[in-house]
Amino acid sequence: MAGALARGLGLAPERVAQVLYRAPAVLIDDLEPALAGSLTSLLRDAGIEACAEDATLPPPPLPALFDIALVPLDVTRLPEIAERLATFLGTKPQPALELLLVPPGLVLGQVSAVTADRLEAELHPLPVRMLRSQRSEARYCLADTGLPDALRQRLLRGFEAVPCNVTGLLVNDLTAEAAATLVRQHAARTRLPIIDQAFTHFEIELLAAPATDDAAAHLVALSDVPPRLAARVLAALPVVIQDNVSWQALAGRLAALERKGFRARARLTTLDRYRLRRIHGPSDVHLPALLEKLGVCDADSVPNTGPFDACESYPALQAELLSQSLKGAGCAVQLEREMA
Repeated sequence: MAGALARGLGLAPERVAQVLYRAPAVLIDDLEPALAGSLTSLLRDAGIEACAEDATLPPPPLPALFDIALVPLDVTRLPEIAERLATFLGTKPQPALELLLVPPGLVLGQVSAVTADRLEAELHPLPVRMLRSQRSEARYCLADTGLPDALRQRLLRGFEAVPCNVTGLLVNDLTAEAAATLVRQHAARTRLPIIDQAFTHFEIELLAAPATDDAAAHLVALSDVPPRLAARVLAALPVVIQDNVSWQALAGRLAALERKGFRARARLTTLDRYRLRRIHGPSDVHLPALLEKLGVCDADSVPNTGPFDACESYPALQAELLSQSLKGAGCAVQLEREMA
């Protein structure tokens, strides 16, 4: 839409897109009243809320601006989510899908609440969670993954330690300025895995439970464990009892478990990567061609029916999507988390 409006108004597409995404904002000023009225009608016909105001009035204040990330909750609906996002962004589905697959799923940067609300309405009722972060108030974390050991030790000495019951984080609660300084300091040597904390998610692993009659009931109330499995979970510790827990909810979840006598720890999962292992194809599926079509590898490197282990690792959502595609074609496949 921004491109079409830009051509019609004789403005740069970037300018039009910025105004649309940061509405309410002034699109064009110092127009004759009649032309302003015509343009207002044109914009309304295009589905945009617009009004003409006296140019001598002060412009609307700059709205609070947000970064927006999307977390798909059902991988089988990813194509539909990408299609809807592409329509909103005015792009093709494949680029929209790539935005969703690259963690943390950042799809828009520095847009107004009006834009965020509109996107949320466009995506409803698809199984996708929208996360918003106001950059002026955001806090950032440095993931404990892929860093040279010498650099890791140096960073540990320079910042306050992350709580011992949270793993996967090296540094947390960085201001935007502090995060930017870290990036500049180390840009020549390595790319630091810094993430807006609002866009992180964790799994909670139960390590120990109290030997009480009501432990199972408390576990059900404080986790995602269904009642029928509570006793088996307590007998098989350690076990992951919650997944996809936000940073904002994490401290409260861990504290609630501790108050009931449980011992648990959390692990950052946002940047998890997985490998496709033990891929088998049925006799009626040409596995090399299928894997090449999915972009996993070249066909000439794959046995006709398997088993085959993919060399590359993938972000969790992409790995799950590839796994679903393989299973949909009748193949067997295992996902194996790549250890940091």
